[in-house]
Amino acid sequence: MVTGRKPSKRPSMFEVAKLAGVSHQTVSRVINDSPDVSDATRARVQAAIDQLGYRPSNSARALASRRSRTIGLIAGGLKFFGPISSISSIESMAREHGLFMSVMMVHEALCAQADFDNLCDTFNEQNVDAFIFLTPTDVMFAAACRARVTQPRVIVTATHGQMTVREGLGLISTENKRRTALVGIDQWGAMAKVVALLGEYGHKSALYFAGPNEWRDAHTRLDAWRKLAASRSIDSQIVRCHTWDASEAYAHMNHLIDEYGRRGAALPTAVVAANDNQAVGIMRALH
Repeated sequence: MVTGRKPSKRPSMFEVAKLAGVSHQTVSRVINDSPDVSDATRARVQAAIDQLGYRPSNSARALASRRSRTIGLIAGGLKFFGPISSISSIESMAREHGLFMSVMMVHEALCAQADFDNLCDTFNEQNVDAFIFLTPTDVMFAAACRARVTQPRVIVTATHGQMTVREGLGLISTENKRRTALVGIDQWGAMAKVVALLGEYGHKSALYFAGPNEWRDAHTRLDAWRKLAASRSIDSQIVRCHTWDASEAYAHMNHLIDEYGRRGAALPTAVVAANDNQAVGIMRALH
């Protein structure tokens, strides 16, 4: 049914100011949590906001403050649980702090520098305040370090790889280096717990299924495994995988079972996998 009533107009900051009996600059200060507003005035403005149902415009706030309150996230490894879990955690934390997150995804192994720079340019057009780069591979880590962005950047990566962290930081200008932070999962601490568990169960021989070498997590876990297993006198055989796929680990495990059987040799008493997908393939082969 057509009533002829005009749709209600979205209330403006000026209407809030008029109802609260203050200037629109004061309303802006309240919205942006400025400390330069008395508690009584803040309460009066908030009551007017609630009464009118006023919602601040993010674009207007961005123009006024020159801040978009938006983080640009470039991520690789989207087929795997670890990166997806990281993105989910980052987004939740951003929301808790009243920030927005814009996400762009790239292929972690095929991302060229030009592709990465184009994504950064697109984010710059959105006036993002900061960048987060989720870089599971060496090629992405290098691209994130070379990216010519002036905003603060957080690079999420592992400590070891074919390119060291020091080499990566060397690609960033001195000025931008002060606005760069590197964070990552404690892969060494996690592997220490795995090796300690093997030691508790008395294992002295193990197969270790390593992940693809271009993945920094795989490189770091392998380095940690080698050193920590040696410290426990665990004799380990490294099984190199080119992917994280369960099917490849399954094929390798079947081949090893046949090989040990052909030689009449005893299998190692434990198998350690670098990720869950590999573990599924290994378990299926053993079953």
